[in-house]
Amino acid sequence: MLTGPDGIPWGLKVRNLGTPSDLQTAGLDRYVYRLAAHGAPAWCSPEYGHGNALLIVEGELNGAAASRALLASGLALDVQGLAGAGGVPHLKGMAGRVVYLYADPDPAGLSCIERVGQLAQAAGAAEVRVLTSLEAGDFCDLLGRRGAAASGYCLRDLLNRSELWQSCNTGKTGLPQIKAAPSEEKTELWQCGTTSQGWTATDGGWGINRGGW
Repeated sequence: MLTGPDGIPWGLKVRNLGTPSDLQTAGLDRYVYRLAAHGAPAWCSPEYGHGNALLIVEGELNGAAASRALLASGLALDVQGLAGAGGVPHLKGMAGRVVYLYADPDPAGLSCIERVGQLAQAAGAAEVRVLTSLEAGDFCDLLGRRGAAASGYCLRDLLNRSELWQSCNTGKTGLPQIKAAPSEEKTELWQCGTTSQGWTATDGGWGINRGGW
């Protein structure tokens, strides 16, 4: 079930089993959306809108895995999981907040970062930041290998090491241009935020009262 930023189901995504040749013979797609008129919406985390920042990742299941890991480690971010590298995010929840982006380290993923970064910037995000790639696999793989809490601490590290995104000058599939990371004085970026958002170190982080799964 794919819930939108309003907490209402926007889509029901069904995965057809079988080999690619089986599906081709049957005339079926691998994934089918069973609720009409909403296209392929991004998945939104429970209680969307209560986090102090937003993480957008490639893949609905990756979004769900990232959200579970963050909650297990006490980090309260809103999360959107896009319907693949070509998925479109919900614009609600971007204005005035830091938006973190993560996609697969391949041409499609880099193009996704560029496109979604531009959307977030146009939607009024306070900052758009890019997470470095996982050493192997995706967030679903990470959750399966290390469990929710340990995966959350890995995500915390990725958030702290994220880099400020800036649109590519060429508009092609190269790596986005980035500015230098903040000074060492704010090593816990996910806790302290930036002065442009009106946050201070006394804000004490994201908090954990976000409900469960």
